Amino acid sequence: MDTILGSTGCDSIMTITLTINIPTTSTDIQTACDSLVWNGMTYNTSGTYTWVGMNAAGCDSTVTLDLTINNSVTSTDVQTACDSLVWNGMTYTTSGTYIWIGSTTTGCDSTVTLDLTINTVDVSVTNNDPSITANASGAMYVWLDCDNGNAPIAGETGQMFTATANGNYAVEITNNGCVDTSACTPIVTVSLEDLDALGDVTVYPNPVDNIVNVELGSLESASVRLLDVNGKVLFLNENVNNSVYTFEMNQEPGVYFVEVSTNNNVKRFKVVKN
Repeated sequence: MDTILGSTGCDSIMTITLTINIPTTSTDIQTACDSLVWNGMTYNTSGTYTWVGMNAAGCDSTVTLDLTINNSVTSTDVQTACDSLVWNGMTYTTSGTYIWIGSTTTGCDSTVTLDLTINTVDVSVTNNDPSITANASGAMYVWLDCDNGNAPIAGETGQMFTATANGNYAVEITNNGCVDTSACTPIVTVSLEDLDALGDVTVYPNPVDNIVNVELGSLESASVRLLDVNGKVLFLNENVNNSVYTFEMNQEPGVYFVEVSTNNNVKRFKVVKN
């Protein structure tokens, strides 16, 4: 309140009612995934940003944005498995691409792509009693005696196996880093009488330089064939009736098998070619 002289020289009293409005300042603390739209602007980087506007009283309003941007995560998991894979609680049995979406430690999306290859082993066999052939090619083979606790049979690591006794046989196959075993296959045609007849059959020399001699012993006739380690037939004569049968072996150096058979019974000889 103030007192001044009016135009007539008398006192004039004037009262002023004054309101002072003050500019406002504030801080907005925000955390977002990947980006944040704030006051019409898009921010995708952590930092401090200032916005100046007007408050309700018409004075400046200054707001500071204290922003933390956490990023979503994407990744690819390349996996190879035998038969199946348990991944993030799910079981997968087929090769393919699968997507899993979860959360990071900061609460943002975590997207993982599974690039999966499932390898399986073909354990089917073809039974040509007394021979069994694994249908899977280009693998590693170990033939097993099912009647002897699946014990490996010494020297029997080819794709084909010829039994010298009746029984049940299986093959363990290793392929593409996976191992599986076939069902047991019965062999029933091996005759003890014929095996005795094959007992005096001999093959020589061993190692072989070029010529192989097969001495039939007490056999009047037999079938003779040459196999590689995978059971592939390289040579066959089904009607050998010489007491000593001779054939030329022109194959590359390595391990081979000469089989002498009669009446579905077989004797196999492992020979080394120099």
